[in-house]
Amino acid sequence: MTESDLRGRALWDFVFDPERKRPHAEALHDYKKRPGWFPTMKAPSGIHILRTRDNIVHDFLYFAETDCDVVSIVDHPLETLYWVEGRRGRRTESHIADLALGHRDGSITFIDVRRYWETMTTPGERARADERVQHYREKFGSVYILHDERKIYPEPLFTNVKEMCELARPQARLRKFARVREDILRMPLPMTVHQIMQASTFNAMSTRFEDEPPETASILTEINPVFEVVMDLVASGDLWVDEAQPFAIESVIHRTEFTGMLRDRNFARSFLAPEWEDGRGTP
Repeated sequence: MTESDLRGRALWDFVFDPERKRPHAEALHDYKKRPGWFPTMKAPSGIHILRTRDNIVHDFLYFAETDCDVVSIVDHPLETLYWVEGRRGRRTESHIADLALGHRDGSITFIDVRRYWETMTTPGERARADERVQHYREKFGSVYILHDERKIYPEPLFTNVKEMCELARPQARLRKFARVREDILRMPLPMTVHQIMQASTFNAMSTRFEDEPPETASILTEINPVFEVVMDLVASGDLWVDEAQPFAIESVIHRTEFTGMLRDRNFARSFLAPEWEDGRGTP
């Protein structure tokens, strides 16, 4: 299959094929970078460890992992050749994106994440980013975006999505968490997290030795089952909370049909969509 054949469903099947060996990314061996790993639940094969070229790519993945519009994520999706302008005229250059994000509507966004100083000091980096935007649009009918830390680290949004990601992963969930989920989805929202906690059948976790009487149980203050389930429901798109405000027990939780406010509506996919047509973001 040639690149010209990779559009629409064929592109999706190729990029998100769980059996396909993905291209090797040389940047993972750059001694100046800090390559790492990010566990995702949105890989084509289920739970998978993504390779990240730098920790800024790792931090971007908190946003993708908790966006209910993103249903599939792969690292280094494909290698493609595109034309760039050089001192000696036009030449081809190879490119492997950091990530490919598959959306609910079947579209794909190819993402690179670089540090701002890197994009500004690397000769020709901005021009090459513009060429990649055009190449991915014309060749694959897809969006390409080059991001930097200005899209990732504004607070409290970054802290919020990081906390949401860490809490929304159902590791070792107890059966009572399902009961909390059912309670919340039946509640007359909007309500604050505190009000939801008060109305929930189970709103705390306790611990005791098996041979001790129930009255000896102590509350595990570091675990808030209601808050964890709320974050899980927000990440899955069932509930909505203003992520631009710090999460707290006074945060107001809405159903997603509340004026249709999902993150892609509220933030205009601000962490995924370019603010300039060339995909470079605002300087």
